[in-house]
Amino acid sequence: MAEETKPKKKRNTKPPTTKQLRARAKFVKMVKQRAKAAKAAKRAAGIKSKTVKRTAVARKPAARRSVTVKVNPKGRIKMRKSGEVWIETRGTAHGYNFFTVRQAQHYGDNLGVNMYDSRDKAQAQSEAKMLRKRGKKNPARRRNLDHPDAKHRVEVTKHWRAGGKESQWQRAHKAGQKQLFAMNGKKAKSNPTSLKRAKSLRSEFLGSPTKRVTQDYAPKGSKVRGAVALMGHLHKVKLKGGRVIDFKGQAKLAQSGKHKMVVLGKHYTLKNWKGKIRNPDGFTDLGEISVIEYATTKAHLDGKPTLYYHHMGEEGGAKPHAVVNDEGLLLIEGGDYTITERGIEN
Repeated sequence: MAEETKPKKKRNTKPPTTKQLRARAKFVKMVKQRAKAAKAAKRAAGIKSKTVKRTAVARKPAARRSVTVKVNPKGRIKMRKSGEVWIETRGTAHGYNFFTVRQAQHYGDNLGVNMYDSRDKAQAQSEAKMLRKRGKKNPARRRNLDHPDAKHRVEVTKHWRAGGKESQWQRAHKAGQKQLFAMNGKKAKSNPTSLKRAKSLRSEFLGSPTKRVTQDYAPKGSKVRGAVALMGHLHKVKLKGGRVIDFKGQAKLAQSGKHKMVVLGKHYTLKNWKGKIRNPDGFTDLGEISVIEYATTKAHLDGKPTLYYHHMGEEGGAKPHAVVNDEGLLLIEGGDYTITERGIEN
């Protein structure tokens, strides 16, 4: 069956007639008159309530900031000193007091700078007290130079000025001058060598990174603080005159953070060795060291376990001394040697 289709309605495109235009204008005029009358009725109904509300509430004057100014008996304004602290009190529209702690920044600054605000008077007084105490200097604290220690006098031979890469203290120390401000004659302790620093020294000496960390005994008087870098197993130490200390690998040779050699371990004893000098602390000087032998593996040289020996003083430097402490253990004291990736250079 065929579907039926309804014909579309045609829009009226004819212009409105004069009668239609008059009717539209009359309707618009009537709507405007009604809206105007409704506004006038609302306005007339709200006049009395608004007038009563405005006249019933009285506005309070805004609180003014009060500035406290000191006046002497003669009537002149007293200028505030730099750092002077005072408390200003001002009322608020809500009926409570507000306390402000102020401080003068220079002489004659009577206005000051706001340092603290609080509604609590006791808290404001506490803050002001702390500010006054902070500004006072301690007259009893003086420089050590004004009160030298009579028991440990230091003779100043040179005056060093600042400048260059090194400080005046570093250059004075290199020149052999003592520290001027040693407290009660005691030398300041250096910071202990960190584990990271010891690993860096060991990697530089052996030519390969290291991860293993072990613990061993450092003899009394070695002045070791913190970690040390292991160089190898100590075999022999030859002294001036031909005497030889044979450790047979029972001791270990290490270097501290200051590139000084340290003998670790306590599985040997040198108490029977006789020395030339013996001090009251029980340390015996066996004499100068001429040769040191130790076994280790250096990756940047051959990569195999090798017995290395170094002649001390071969480059003209001062030789270190072999010293035995009261435990019978060896200390390596003094010397102008340095420890690099090539070994011990003296």
